[in-house]
Amino acid sequence: MRVGFLHLLSANIIVQIAGFGGQLFLTRIISVEDIAIVRVLQSYYSILIIAATFGINMSIMKICSEDIEQNIKKLIFSFGFYISILINVVVMGIFICVVQGGFFTAGNGDLEKYLLLYNLQVPFFVLTSIIFAYYHAQNKVKVVSNFQSATKLSVIIFSILLALVWGLQGYIYGSVLCNGIAFFVLFLYVRKELVPISIKKFHQIDFKTFFSTGTYSFGTNILWQLLLYLNIIMANYMVDDREAIAFYGMAHLIINTMMMIPMTLNQIMIPYISKEAKNHKQVSVILKSYQRKMLLLILPLCLITYFLLPPILPYLLGEEYVNSGIYFKIMLAMLFCWSLFSPKMNTLLAVGKIKYNFYTYCFSIVIYVILNVILMLQYNMLGAAVAISLTFFITMFINQLYYLKYKKQLNY
Repeated sequence: MRVGFLHLLSANIIVQIAGFGGQLFLTRIISVEDIAIVRVLQSYYSILIIAATFGINMSIMKICSEDIEQNIKKLIFSFGFYISILINVVVMGIFICVVQGGFFTAGNGDLEKYLLLYNLQVPFFVLTSIIFAYYHAQNKVKVVSNFQSATKLSVIIFSILLALVWGLQGYIYGSVLCNGIAFFVLFLYVRKELVPISIKKFHQIDFKTFFSTGTYSFGTNILWQLLLYLNIIMANYMVDDREAIAFYGMAHLIINTMMMIPMTLNQIMIPYISKEAKNHKQVSVILKSYQRKMLLLILPLCLITYFLLPPILPYLLGEEYVNSGIYFKIMLAMLFCWSLFSPKMNTLLAVGKIKYNFYTYCFSIVIYVILNVILMLQYNMLGAAVAISLTFFITMFINQLYYLKYKKQLNY
C-alpha cells in the first residue's frame, strides 16, 4: 500500500481483464480465422510501438526518478515528448512504405487490408506511454492507473460494439478511434507540464545519459517484443494451420495478461532503485526484497492456473478453443522464468547498466529463432510454445551472468 503496488496492480488487472474480456467477446463474434489475423496484427503492433518509442519513455522514467530539480524534470519530459513526435513520423512513414510493398503480408489480402489501419493507433499509444513514464517516475501512480483503467474499458466496450455491427473491421475502427480520443484527453491534462525547448536550455539536459539509456532501452525492448511475438509472425509464413495459430494466440494472450502481475511489481521498483543507484548496498537490499515478493506472487499464480484454467478454457473461449490448454501449460514455464530474472533486469536498468539487458536479449533472440525454426517445422505451434519457454529458461542464466559481472565491477 505504501508504494502504491496494490493500487497500480488493481488498475492493471482491470486493464487486463477488460482486454482479455474483449478478446473473449471477440471469439464469439468473429471467426477463428479472423482471430488469427487479430493476433498477427497485434504482434506487428507491439513491435512497432517499441520502434516508435525508441526507449524515450525509459529514459524519462530513469532520469526523472533521480534527485534533480523539478524544472529539469519538466525540461527532460518536454524534450522527450517533442522528439517522440518526430520519431513517430519517421517510423510510421517507413512502415507505410514497407507494407505497401507487400513485405509483411505474405500474400494475405485480409492482413494487408487491416495492417495499416490497425497501426494508426501507434502514435497515440507511444505519446501516452511518454506521459505515463513521466508521472510514474514521480510516483504519481494513481494518475497513471486511473487513466489506464478508464481508457481501456472505453476502448474495449466501444470496439466490441462496433464489432457486433461490422465484424473485424468494426473492432479495428473502434480501437483506433477510442485510443486517439483518449490521448487527446490526456494531452489536455498534461500540457501544463510541457515547456518550450530553446537552445539556451539544451545545456541543462544530459544528452549522453538520455540517449544512451534510450538507445539501449530501445534495443532491449524491441528484442523483448520479438521474444514475445516473433514466433506468431514466423507462424504466418511457416504454419498452414490457421486454427492452430489462433489457439496458440489465445493461450499467449492469457499468459500476457498474467504477466501484468509481476510486471506491476517491476514498475514499482524502478524509481526506488534509481534514487539509490549510487548506494550499492541499498540497491542490493531493495532487489532482494522485491525478489522475495516476486516469488510469493508468481509461484502460487502458476500452480493454481496450471490446474484450474485449462479445464475452463472451452467455457471462456468456446468449445473450438479446447486445444489452447496445452499451449497455456507449456508457456507457464516462460512466465515463471521471466518473473524470476526480470527484477535483476530492472535493477540493471535503474543503476545505468541497461546495456547488459540488451546483451542478454541479443543472445536470447538467437537461441529463440533457432529453436523456433527447428521445433516449429517439426511440431507446428506446439513447437513454438516449447521454443519460447526453453528460451526464457536459458535467458534466466544469461541474465545472472551479466548481473554477476555488474557486481564484480563494484568490487573494483
